[in-house]
Amino acid sequence: MSKLKEEQNEYIAVIHHNSNLLEYFCLGTLSKNEVEIIFGILEIIHNRYSQEGVTISYLDIATRSDYSTELYDNNTNNQFERFIESIQTKLRLVSYKQFLGPYEKRGRFYHDYYNDYFIFSQFTVDNIDQELTLYVSETVYQLEIKKDKNGNIIEEERRIADLFRKEDWPEIQVYEKVKEGYFIKKDTL
Repeated sequence: MSKLKEEQNEYIAVIHHNSNLLEYFCLGTLSKNEVEIIFGILEIIHNRYSQEGVTISYLDIATRSDYSTELYDNNTNNQFERFIESIQTKLRLVSYKQFLGPYEKRGRFYHDYYNDYFIFSQFTVDNIDQELTLYVSETVYQLEIKKDKNGNIIEEERRIADLFRKEDWPEIQVYEKVKEGYFIKKDTL
């Protein structure tokens, strides 16, 4: 499992569909192998999203990177099960950051003003059937109030789970943090 610990860096997945507000999934501090797996799992969830949870086979997870494929194929001493537990721990930390804009406090402007929402509300690890089930949070992150054509007020709730229902998922790109405030695009995912 040492390959998972090599070169730990911070990664984000930027959502480019909203030009008015920077929004992204904070993937956390991960190795290159882990970021491929975590982002791959997010893609699977996008493709299969259901309110009842998304069940992913260990084989589907294994195909997300060369390292996990090798580990799955050579599953000695339950290494892949421990690997899944490690990935599950990393998934617990994946969050959605919604920036609220500049914030003034005591005469100074701060740009780090945001809400941070965890993506997953629950996990089910099934080592017998070799499946991981993830439940996406239904937390409301935005309440929009609009008027329809007749002037009636409509309240629309935007939930974390709605991010996985978006059609423009290919517009999400992964970046690696290279130093404070600077990220570079990862082309190899």
